[in-house]
Amino acid sequence: MKKILTEVPEHILVKPDVIKKGQRWSSDYNIAAWFRFTELKNQTIKLFVIWTDSEGEHSVLVDYTVINSSTILMSGIAHLELKGNIKNMFVAVGTESEAYIVDELFVQATRSTLKLKMA
Repeated sequence: MKKILTEVPEHILVKPDVIKKGQRWSSDYNIAAWFRFTELKNQTIKLFVIWTDSEGEHSVLVDYTVINSSTILMSGIAHLELKGNIKNMFVAVGTESEAYIVDELFVQATRSTLKLKMA
């Protein structure tokens, strides 16, 4: 089960003016989150990005690990395949553990990887 950590602010989302309705394209985002755990349960934790475009809601796994330390940095590049403009984006976590605090959360568009694709 995925739990939303935060909605990514509108100004961070890549929304090129050249994208036409229904056009396919891709964009990458650098995602990082520092987790602090109050209990160590040796459970898996996964970091996701969830977004909505003209085809509906999608998600991609950014990073995963086992909770074996009181602090864990999870990070990676989220590659989004999009159709039309992106409507919203969320960072989410998947874990059975409820004993965590997110100390820092970072989302950055890597605009240099934007590639338009023919529909």
